[in-house]
Amino acid sequence: MNCPICGYELDTSVKFCTNCGKKIPRCPTCGEVLYERSRFCTKDGTPLPPELFADLPADGRTERLVSAGISAAVTEILENGTQPAAKPPVRPAPPPPPSRPAPRPEPPGKKKKGIAVAVAVVVLLLVLAAAVAFGTYYVLEHGLPFPDKGGDVSSSEEDSSREDTSAGEDETDSEDKAIQKALDQADVHASAREYHNALTVIQDALEEYPNSRKLKNALEEYEDLCVAAVMEEVDRLIGEKRFDEAQNALDAGLALVPAHTDLLDKARELENAIALADNTPPVTMAGITSITSSSFLSEPNLNLYHTPERTVDGSLSTAWVEGLDGHGIGEFILFEFDRAYLVSGIRINAGYQKSAELYTMNNRPAALTVTFSDGTEQTVALQDVNSLQEIPFLLPVETDSIRLSIASVYPGTTYMDTVISEISFY
Repeated sequence: MNCPICGYELDTSVKFCTNCGKKIPRCPTCGEVLYERSRFCTKDGTPLPPELFADLPADGRTERLVSAGISAAVTEILENGTQPAAKPPVRPAPPPPPSRPAPRPEPPGKKKKGIAVAVAVVVLLLVLAAAVAFGTYYVLEHGLPFPDKGGDVSSSEEDSSREDTSAGEDETDSEDKAIQKALDQADVHASAREYHNALTVIQDALEEYPNSRKLKNALEEYEDLCVAAVMEEVDRLIGEKRFDEAQNALDAGLALVPAHTDLLDKARELENAIALADNTPPVTMAGITSITSSSFLSEPNLNLYHTPERTVDGSLSTAWVEGLDGHGIGEFILFEFDRAYLVSGIRINAGYQKSAELYTMNNRPAALTVTFSDGTEQTVALQDVNSLQEIPFLLPVETDSIRLSIASVYPGTTYMDTVISEISFY
């Protein structure tokens, strides 16, 4: 769809234009987008308050269409149920008169005046035809009945019916305004990423208006957003081993969305992480028993051997350099430990960090595939920075081996060898 205010192309589900920032005018009952000013929704006939069109341009399609003649015709159809009098049938033109001498040409002023009159007549006829067509469409579309000519209805009955209808419309209008107010409040909270507050507003409104389809749809939307935010926070706290805070965040999420499947699964993950932390010691570099690699670069003429052990010697002047032709994609270093340890992340000096020149001349790993002893894998992304990086795993892992495989690289300016200077685990 397009924004009715600025014309910017938008997704059908948005409530505010991402270009002009104005709220999209919609029917409060069916949600139909309102592209023009109207007293009633063209889809379901709901009466529309004028304030819905506060931001709509004054030269909208409806105002251009409803001129003085059209407005009178439409008003007559909607209020009285009658149509403007039809034009008399067009009679066939009489046969042309006998040829006469050509008349003398009229002055230019008279010709222009005649053309103007003809144009005005044509425009008037088009306006009247549009009025009739619009009125007929509106009545047929929304089922507004014409007066029943066959039955006799007493004045008192008509007055009673009008009063009942008016009362019902007032009640419906009040309910729609209350629902829309709740939706607007929730939108404000959601814009600030306060999804729990947005969800609370919708839940409170549903207690008062349990049959509102708009509120039910909003409830589903904000439940999903709230659950996603809670899970992101819990994962972060688990990675930092702040288990008590992770439990509190999870409990708050379950209070808002009880028995949600994703939150229950995350609760079991948290329990496992706590158990691992209680029963498994944290990793220590002293526990490494062997370091091997799929290949390494040898430069015997320079007496340089870039073995994988260079990654744990504490010096940035040495490094592991894979020895495969090309960029070394798939080449790996394997670390084995003397027992199972709880590993939460990796610290790495990626690239040849002996000097800034060597750093840019050689490849640097852009992503590594981390494989644990149970066969599970994670892929970690690295920044292209000539400094130490600390990268947490998604969750702490119990493992007695770690394999780091090159998944992608930042290309060097001179060499295609991929280099890692230092590695440690925590």
